Amino acid sequence: MIDHNEDLSWYYLGRAAEGMGYRRAARDYYRQAQTATLKCEGALFNNCDGVHVLSRSIQRLALLKAKDANPLRQPQSSSGDIPVATENARQPAVAIIGSKASRPPPKVAENRSAVAVIIGNRTYAQNVPPVEFAHNDASAMRRFVIDRLGFRAGNVIDLRDASLGEMESVFGNERDHRGRSFDWVLRDQSDVVVFYSGYGVPGLQDQRSYLLPVDGDPNRPEIVGFPLDVMQANLEKLGARSVTLFLVACFSGSCHAGALINSASGLAITPKLPVGGKGMVVVTASGSSQIASWDPDARHGLFTNHLLQALSGIADTAQWGKGDGKITVGEVKAYLDDEMTYQARRRYGRDQTATVTGPLSTVLSPIPVPGS
Repeated sequence: MIDHNEDLSWYYLGRAAEGMGYRRAARDYYRQAQTATLKCEGALFNNCDGVHVLSRSIQRLALLKAKDANPLRQPQSSSGDIPVATENARQPAVAIIGSKASRPPPKVAENRSAVAVIIGNRTYAQNVPPVEFAHNDASAMRRFVIDRLGFRAGNVIDLRDASLGEMESVFGNERDHRGRSFDWVLRDQSDVVVFYSGYGVPGLQDQRSYLLPVDGDPNRPEIVGFPLDVMQANLEKLGARSVTLFLVACFSGSCHAGALINSASGLAITPKLPVGGKGMVVVTASGSSQIASWDPDARHGLFTNHLLQALSGIADTAQWGKGDGKITVGEVKAYLDDEMTYQARRRYGRDQTATVTGPLSTVLSPIPVPGS
């Protein structure tokens, strides 16, 4: 059986499903294709037999949406697709075998001064259960900032299973904010993206929110955790043109795999989540008392899967955005509130609502034009 998470199969399955009239399945396959981990010379959605999976999947989803809006006037694509029947996109897909299609990948302008810090904390000590898909999340976001946002690969600090010392080395600490990220940023020129997938925990004594290093004890975050407010304060001191912080973590004391701290089931603490400062946008996977769910089908965090879909262009379509080729914070929030929150409730029977701080008009991702 083909490993759909590591090759082009999701996209091909979508094309075949669409051509055979299975619109529901086509949507699901295209969405999976946007966050798959591809074996394409190490680059996400790029140079896969000439198929730019990301942009092509976005285009196919937009076409299907247009067909839904105008069922009597079925648009034809340049590849001569067969009109398909209307189905509910939120229903599970059926398995269909696919075939190839190709299109040159769109060009993305290089953002030479941009800096990214990508952290995937999967394997913890202290008998803490692993964050199963943290490394997948980090890999997908690393490739996204390079392939879609134009970051230089040499300007990406990539940490897997980061210790407290490694995190302080990059971001500084309460005593000194001048970590490695400070050295890399050009004042008033650099756009900074920070992505963290791993555990967050609440401080039982101070009610602060902490990121949990892999060598940390979730029951003693005040001693061995990395304070989220310190990270934010130090990021503000970088003097960057913009800062965007994505947090795939929850701070409730519980996680998808169960309780992180002793007696978490009776925990009555609501930790303080970050508030975006000047020029900063913060997007967190869940509310302060909620759990950040996983998506085992996509092999990502539920938030990461839908975040990448939103940033890849779906959030700019008519249902959630303006269709102007610029994906804003507000559009991403609208998409997450609709799709991710629904999936958390449908799959797990619980609430999960992304929290967003910062100007809703901030552009997070442009949509490249294929062949430009």
